[in-house]
Amino acid sequence: MGQPSASTGSAGSITEVSARIRGQVDPHGLDTTYHIDYGTNHCVRVKGPPTAKRLRGESGQVSISAAVSGLRPGTTYHYPPDRRQPRRA
Repeated sequence: MGQPSASTGSAGSITEVSARIRGQVDPHGLDTTYHIDYGTNHCVRVKGPPTAKRLRGESGQVSISAAVSGLRPGTTYHYPPDRRQPRRA
């Protein structure tokens, strides 16, 4: 069993100020939460919409998406998904 992994997908439903961003998470059977961060460069990011979800022990690729708004027209955004295995006490 590996560590959770994530990958980006294509953006869709794109307007001048909003988009739906997509990706995939493979929890590898571990309890995993995810959210999608985005920003105008690879260093400065806004934490994605408050739609962090938990994948409980799933295996295989799980499609994820989030709607974002308030984007600046004509600006390129980057959106790597973030996945975390919950901390154990």
